[in-house]
Amino acid sequence: MTNRDAESKEDLTSHCSRFPLHFRDKGLERDYLQAEYTRYRYWIMGSIVLGLALTLLYYPLDSSFLSSDVLDATRTMRFGVQALLTLLGVVGVLTTRRASVAVPSIFACAVAYGLTWAYIRAIAGPGSEDYTTFGAAQTILFVYACLGLPFRWAAAAALLIILPVIALAVIDRPAPPTPWHTPALLISFALIAGYGAFRHEWASRERFLAQRLFAAEYARRLAAEHDRSQWLGVIAGFTRHELRNAMAGISSSLELLERFGMPQPGPEYVGRAKRSLQLMRTVLQQVSSATSMEDALKLQEMEPVDLSRLVGDRVEDYRREHDGALQFTAEVADDALVLGNADSLVQMLDKLLNNAVEHSEPNGTIRIGLRATTKTVRLEVEDHGDVLPEDVPSLFRPFVSVRRPGQEGSLGLGLYVTDVIARHHGGTVRVKPTRDRPGARFIVELPRLLT
Repeated sequence: MTNRDAESKEDLTSHCSRFPLHFRDKGLERDYLQAEYTRYRYWIMGSIVLGLALTLLYYPLDSSFLSSDVLDATRTMRFGVQALLTLLGVVGVLTTRRASVAVPSIFACAVAYGLTWAYIRAIAGPGSEDYTTFGAAQTILFVYACLGLPFRWAAAAALLIILPVIALAVIDRPAPPTPWHTPALLISFALIAGYGAFRHEWASRERFLAQRLFAAEYARRLAAEHDRSQWLGVIAGFTRHELRNAMAGISSSLELLERFGMPQPGPEYVGRAKRSLQLMRTVLQQVSSATSMEDALKLQEMEPVDLSRLVGDRVEDYRREHDGALQFTAEVADDALVLGNADSLVQMLDKLLNNAVEHSEPNGTIRIGLRATTKTVRLEVEDHGDVLPEDVPSLFRPFVSVRRPGQEGSLGLGLYVTDVIARHHGGTVRVKPTRDRPGARFIVELPRLLT
């Protein structure tokens, strides 16, 4: 799809609503004619072969409708012009693949083919009027059957064919009401065939335009996705570089704190900070050696993980971090053991808790629940504040972020990461709205490891 096509599609749509059988953009008009000619090329050839068959069919009928003094001239015209033109048309369609050449050629052959009926009418006299009228009507149908001709071309060809026949009928038989017999018959044939051709081309142009608009939209989205992927690649490289620098400063500071000593409970906090730092190092190492998050998870070792202890520790960390701003209540069972990777499960829990913090009302309460059933471990994180969007499944797609007006945005990867980690551990994640007031309850179910 060229920029010209994309820029003109709005004008084309409005233009087609006024006159649907022409595109304002000349390049698009050429593309449409070429597409239609290619689509109906063999149909066109079949129509021309039908015209040749009808020409040969008329040969034995000539002696029944025409006098002997004009019979030779008529048959010469039939074989010398009509048969030759249809043969040329068949050869032309077989050898020509360009609509810009084929359409004018078909038009010229069809007009010349039809005008031979006017010639036959002129040399045969008024007595052959019904015969030549039927032949001209057959030619009109033949013209409209050639779907490679645009409607306006076919209409012009039909007009050039019937006008000489009508003129001869009016001149030779001026007494009313018979002069109107031939015009009425030919005009009726042209209108009936023209209506069908008009509807066909209208629908064909709408289909072609819809395909072009779809192609333009697909190309736009593909380009946007390519740009986004490049941008994410740059951001990922930049983030890895900056995180390594920050981690180096944190690590050296923690080592100095341990070296010079500190009062309680300082060593406990240093230990938590060092574990978080090690998690950051592990994630960065995995991201650097994998092309996707799924690949990074495959590199991790799976082992029994006490999810009860893990959840309890992280909830306690969030209580300290958000002391006074948010309340965290937790109901954690003691026997929630799963087979997994502790670092990934911590990452999943952090995504859920961060999401709850971002969407909670001020001074709100976040409820965390963990319980074990016979076969599964069920983790719930519930917050009250923002209303869930209507398209709930989109929350778990990458780059989807729902924020309050004025709230700082994000990449929209948190819930996507949660879903990927849950599925990697053989589990599922889903979300439900809270019952009493606006909010969300995220539910993660993982297979329980029985001891």
